[in-house]
Amino acid sequence: MLWLSAMLLTACQGDDAEPKGSATSPLDPPTTAPVPAPTTPAPTVTPASAVLLAPEEQLVRISMALRGLKPSPEELLAVADDPGQIDVYIDEWLHTEHFGKTIRDMHAEQFLVRTDTIEQLPSEGPIRNDKTWDVFTSTTEAPLRLVEHVVMNDLPYSEIVTLDYMLTDRIVADVYGLSYDDQGETWQVSQWADGRPQSGILTSSELWRRYRSAGVNYHRKRSNFIADVLLCQAFASRDIVLPGGLDLSDEQVVLDAVNHNPACVGCHQAMDPLAAFFWGFRGQIKGRAVRTAYDADCSSSIYSDEPLLEGGVFQDLCYPLRFYQPDKEDSWEEIGLRPPSYFGEPAERIDDLGRLIADDQRFATCTSRRFWSWFTHTDVSDADLALTTELTDVLTDSEFDTKALVKHIVTHPRFLTGHLEGDGPPPFEPVGALLARPEQFQSALFDLTGFQWWAEPPEPGCDPECWQAVDLSNSDRFGFRAMAGGVDGMQVTRPAAQAIPTTPLVYHRTASEAAGWAVREDFAVPVTQRRLLTLVEPTDTDEAVIREQLAELHLAISSEIVATNSAEVDLSWSLWSGAYDLSGDTQRAWSLTLTALLQDARMVFY
Repeated sequence: MLWLSAMLLTACQGDDAEPKGSATSPLDPPTTAPVPAPTTPAPTVTPASAVLLAPEEQLVRISMALRGLKPSPEELLAVADDPGQIDVYIDEWLHTEHFGKTIRDMHAEQFLVRTDTIEQLPSEGPIRNDKTWDVFTSTTEAPLRLVEHVVMNDLPYSEIVTLDYMLTDRIVADVYGLSYDDQGETWQVSQWADGRPQSGILTSSELWRRYRSAGVNYHRKRSNFIADVLLCQAFASRDIVLPGGLDLSDEQVVLDAVNHNPACVGCHQAMDPLAAFFWGFRGQIKGRAVRTAYDADCSSSIYSDEPLLEGGVFQDLCYPLRFYQPDKEDSWEEIGLRPPSYFGEPAERIDDLGRLIADDQRFATCTSRRFWSWFTHTDVSDADLALTTELTDVLTDSEFDTKALVKHIVTHPRFLTGHLEGDGPPPFEPVGALLARPEQFQSALFDLTGFQWWAEPPEPGCDPECWQAVDLSNSDRFGFRAMAGGVDGMQVTRPAAQAIPTTPLVYHRTASEAAGWAVREDFAVPVTQRRLLTLVEPTDTDEAVIREQLAELHLAISSEIVATNSAEVDLSWSLWSGAYDLSGDTQRAWSLTLTALLQDARMVFY
């Protein structure tokens, strides 16, 4: 490439310029520049092209993403005949209760609120007859129900931080002293009655009970939640070099450092003003504190080893809980911390904070990335600039229409690409096969079989700590959600994008239990009431009849349109007939066959 450098140098010097150091004169003979040797032109590389999934495969991926359900046989056959039906089904599914559940599951994973591994609020006082599982479910679902309400009622998504009301069921109403109509819907619109501002999830007691302000933390975990989850700019991710020599056990030393030490100020000048919005909330109310208060008959005169918080009395720790104290909103001033502000913009209360977040471009960008992250099983930081800009434009141009954003995601080429063809640079990185989250797998399994894996206590009576019946597929304290690749909200905070060693163990056992249940239940009722075994009876052993049923099962479970003499059905027939030959029991043969189909890769991945 030396010749190219010489040519570039000559061009830079101009047509009449002489090379530096030349000794030419008009009498010297003209010289000719050497002609570079011919080179072989670089071969043209054609960019790789994306090959989309087949229409039926697209339908499966979209249905599992939006609803956690496999498409019905009728939907699959309709799309095989007319791929344009996919768009029709998307618009239909976005308005179903299953999509609402998907919204709750997404935000539960990102908010990390389903934390049954820690001690829950006890069944005492007005909720003494409610099971611990029901108390846990109601309280942790409260902020999720509010987000679902915003999305399903086509409100701008930004309303999750500005809404001037909240949602409650009977248990949450009893826990916090809220108005509730026993004759109305299970989840109802209500209002906080303790003087707190109304600002969507920002004033959710259950969200801030999850993000406790322990010791002298001054609500900084809560401010980090805002920066991390809503703005995708966690304070905890900043590169901060802490100075040595600080006695972190001395509260006054720490307070001086966050106000004056340059290394500390760099983070706390933004974190502490955000935290200042939350001083009206108690730092924490644990289930143990509530139980201790009831053991003391809710009297402040009885000694307890559970410390009271912020000058509270035991009456505050009995239902209805007094989790918000308007008179404490300005307590940051007494300690000498920074006043409330939003990254330099002064404000006063939480409802001001909600409006500032909603107007912040970072909120729109982060929302787009969070939704893409959920539906593609990728990290929030993985979306590149071009994709992030594209998704954010869809969200803002639609005035924060969540369904418009979601539809754009599930119809995006990256989401629906099966593979890339060609050796050139790829136009993008396709999403690839997606592992069903525990919530999705359980939803699909329940829809197909009616099976839900509950654990019951060994005997009728149990102490106040007893949880009674527990859904093992959606629990970590007793169940297997994290083992299947999900999160427990405390120790496991990121889902598994690919199967981990325990995933097949969980799904095998769950599929086995569901298969046995489905066979027993189907053969116990008339054909018109069955879910899966609609073409056979327990006495049927004829190969043609069995093959016809197997083809239908492949359609319903594996989303495969196959003939009765196909290779897929040949394998299933070999399994069924082999099990029957060994046991002489058709129900056992069907249980084994269903177990295999329900844990097959086409069920676990989409």
